Amino acid sequence: MRGGRRLAAAGALEEEASAYLVERTGIPASATGGIMQTVADGTALCALVNAISPGIVKKVHRSKIVMFQNENIEFFQGACRRLGVSEGNLFALTALRERSDPLQVIQCVLEIKRLDLAGQLHLDQPRGKTSKWTVQDTSVRERRAGEEVVRGLDSDIQAKHNAALAVS
Repeated sequence: MRGGRRLAAAGALEEEASAYLVERTGIPASATGGIMQTVADGTALCALVNAISPGIVKKVHRSKIVMFQNENIEFFQGACRRLGVSEGNLFALTALRERSDPLQVIQCVLEIKRLDLAGQLHLDQPRGKTSKWTVQDTSVRERRAGEEVVRGLDSDIQAKHNAALAVS
């Protein structure tokens, strides 16, 4: 009985996630394969984040080649990170590709829905940890500032050296 309730709960969650995908993207849910079939190539997932933040995924592959489908999924996950979805709510690529854990995929879509409805999806708003882009940009700025300081010191040292040579 316990397993039956768990399956029913999973089915209800899948229906909720599918309904949200259809509502936000207009892409019809797969009648035969459920949400896993609908999102398998990553195009519906990319359409979802583009509906929330237009243009966040710039290129979506419409291909049957697995490599391009995987890239769509990676684009989606990158967009989720930029929108502030935590790593714990993203699914592993294998969970979708191998259909090994549909609940991970469903949980991810439902987390996006929750954040979307609460108005908490914001582009490049890191949660907790600083995003790698911010850290990289900061380190580049700091490096350039350091280089300017070194150039200034080099010219001061050179001027003092020239003055010492002129005196001797």
